[in-house]
Amino acid sequence: MLAGNLEVNMNSRIADIAIRATANPPEHLIGRKLVSIPWGVFAAPVHPAGRAPLASLDDLAAHRLIGGAGQMLNLPAFSWLEQHYPAQIATRCDELTAMSHFAEQGQGLAFLPLDQAREGIVCLAGFPPGRSSDLWLLIHPDLRRTERIRLVTEQLTRYFREIAF
Repeated sequence: MLAGNLEVNMNSRIADIAIRATANPPEHLIGRKLVSIPWGVFAAPVHPAGRAPLASLDDLAAHRLIGGAGQMLNLPAFSWLEQHYPAQIATRCDELTAMSHFAEQGQGLAFLPLDQAREGIVCLAGFPPGRSSDLWLLIHPDLRRTERIRLVTEQLTRYFREIAF
């Protein structure tokens, strides 16, 4: 995303526009929800030998899973996983990109927002317990009437709303 610590960066005007995945954007910024990104269950393209296919979420009991760590445990996907399949969690991680690489290496199934799809992993199924991640476009209130900001935010809004997940 564009800003690491959005509150600090937007207040110090390091970033004029930020795109952030969040359920609750900061109230002191002007925000526009761009899109909701659903979650999926991802694995290496070659399914490990001896593992059952994933026809439903009940089949997760037969798989090694990649669970969350640290702040990731606050996300609905990983708190659900902890409640339902803690014994199947073979690997833990606190970063989505790293999870996708663990899945690619056969460490287990990764639970990721669909915008994390990449070469090297395949989406086996949707993951409704992950809910969706809302992607927001945020600007500082002082910039809301600035023409260059308006033009860029219009283009970004159009681009993200055309993406089909």
